[in-house]
Amino acid sequence: MPVLNIPGKHISISNSSDILRYLYATTYAVDPERAKFLEPSPEAVKWEAKIDQMGDDIRAFVYYHVSILSIKIFFESIFIIIFRLSLPLKIRTSAP
Repeated sequence: MPVLNIPGKHISISNSSDILRYLYATTYAVDPERAKFLEPSPEAVKWEAKIDQMGDDIRAFVYYHVSILSIKIFFESIFIIIFRLSLPLKIRTSAP
């Protein structure tokens, strides 16, 4: 994830869309003509929303599966420990 650290202001911006908006606003304040290429178009805003939603969906999918896998591994480990503890100990003796 990109992060824009603004020197002297102790501000960091971590969302790509927010970084672009910040750059647009600060550039526009100095030179509106130069800032035109940063101006968000309706189509770009629509794409940003779609991509943000995809990111949220992927994050939820990964978190869900990682948590399920963690729970599964936890219970499998508990089962193995309990199973091993319940096995009778066999002591081998050598035949005379």
